Amino acid sequence: MKKTKIRRTISVKWLQQQGASCPEVERFQREFGDSAKLTLPNLLRATKLHFNLDWLAVPLLPSPLYKDYEKQRATLYEDYKQKLAPLDEDYWKKLASLIWDIVSSAAVGVEV
Repeated sequence: MKKTKIRRTISVKWLQQQGASCPEVERFQREFGDSAKLTLPNLLRATKLHFNLDWLAVPLLPSPLYKDYEKQRATLYEDYKQKLAPLDEDYWKKLASLIWDIVSSAAVGVEV
């Protein structure tokens, strides 16, 4: 199988050339300096810092690899949504109850 050349360093200059937003480039520079090696620890750090790795995959991965990434990412995302759904439903129910508790405990209600 033929190996594909992929960038192994992400730099401020490269991010700018790829159209990354100024705030994201500035944040990258604060967190990683002028450049960072493309390693699993750095990618995991980027996720903890809420960098958009899905955006990064577009300019980083050549077309055939990106297609494979998209296919596998779709599966991961479906799994994520299924696991998140009960938590999401619980959050919104609790939020609705919170609003109701505050409204119902108000001394005076106003009908409009």
